[in-house]
Amino acid sequence: MDLTVLLRNGKVLNKMNKKIELNYLRALLCIFVVVTHLFTQYSLNTNPDDNQIATLYWVRMIFIVGTAGFIMLSQVLVTMNYKKDLPKKFIFNRIKFIFLPYLLIGIFYSFSEYMYLRKPFEDIFYQAVLRGFWYGYFILVIFQFYILTKIIYYINNKFNFNLYKSKIIILLSVIINMGYLYFYSNNKDVTKFIDHNYFFSPNTMILGWIGYYFIGSFIGIYYDEILEFLSEYISILIFLNALTFVFFIFSQKHDYWMVTSFSWSILPYCICMFLMILVFSKTIVPFMYKFFTLVSAYSFFIYLIHPILLDTIYIYTSRFEDFTVVFIVVSLIITLGTCIGMGLLLKEISISKYIVGKGPFQIKEADITLNE
Repeated sequence: MDLTVLLRNGKVLNKMNKKIELNYLRALLCIFVVVTHLFTQYSLNTNPDDNQIATLYWVRMIFIVGTAGFIMLSQVLVTMNYKKDLPKKFIFNRIKFIFLPYLLIGIFYSFSEYMYLRKPFEDIFYQAVLRGFWYGYFILVIFQFYILTKIIYYINNKFNFNLYKSKIIILLSVIINMGYLYFYSNNKDVTKFIDHNYFFSPNTMILGWIGYYFIGSFIGIYYDEILEFLSEYISILIFLNALTFVFFIFSQKHDYWMVTSFSWSILPYCICMFLMILVFSKTIVPFMYKFFTLVSAYSFFIYLIHPILLDTIYIYTSRFEDFTVVFIVVSLIITLGTCIGMGLLLKEISISKYIVGKGPFQIKEADITLNE
């Protein structure tokens, strides 16, 4: 089937400019996040020896691009869709459909932890949801960038200059990003200062992600040109992925139990891997189109809800833990199916867009509107 032309309600729709590969990209990044957490679940419950935990560490680091990838994708969509000005309700809409679901699911998470740990609910909510000491910290990072985006668009219009197009600023942002993460990880004074003086979780510090933000912005502005170039020189991109991962391996000592993208040495790999997944997404369209559409639409909800479900899902899937590939595949299918199933049920309640996000409500018969 040629996806450039689809029939819907008797009308022929041209899809050439819909950038459908970005839905594939979003879905794959979501899957990467889930797979990383599944491998972590596997590592914590199978009592691996030193060699096994080292192997699991390297495998998880291959998939670690998920969080950084979402930051880049979010900004790709912003600068691609809004060339000159942002919508008037840019921040307000994101409060409604991103921050409010974050708070509501955070309340549920805090309550479930309260019931399990018997610690004060308000303490759990304060530390986890308000300060970012939980897996959902990523949303606090994204919101800082939404505010920064609003400021930069104002500056661009005020001075008739596009900061996102500046290669110098992009290079500086990557250097600042890597420099901050290096000193935070290797300088005890810096670590102590941030941990004691920064209100939120250290993982939410904007300097630890700023390079991804400007890279994503640049890609969004020159999207077609960059994608065409990367598709033509895919062999170079593959080489850069291998080179940057080798750099990560030999650039520092590794704690095989600490898997994170909040690391200076993994940043070049995450950028290259994001570009690789983008090209791959373009290549595989329209393979399993409905599957990727569903995962993309519910990716925000999947991201927020799946860690709560993993322990329960593991009770069943643990029987497959002697066969790692089978365990991961079965666990992934059940996790995605459970999250999407919950989302589909909630979607029948109109106000649930403040829980699952607006993505599921943008699914049409054979399409999903791209949104950032």
